[in-house]
Amino acid sequence: MTTTTFDKDLRRIQNHLRRTRVTTEHRLTIVGPPDEIEQRVHIEAGDGDTPPRIVIDDAVVKVGE
Repeated sequence: MTTTTFDKDLRRIQNHLRRTRVTTEHRLTIVGPPDEIEQRVHIEAGDGDTPPRIVIDDAVVKVGE
């Protein structure tokens, strides 16, 4: 078996590895690339009677365990 070695330059994929995490009071978590979170996840301020809301502007493609 031949083993080939190569240098890994993580600078080229660093933005793909970064993730932003939004965690709610009830331990729900939204994780994604920072630019996608910024564009698609909106946190609307609440008032005295209602808590803040999270709105995700995207289509659901899968729900599973």
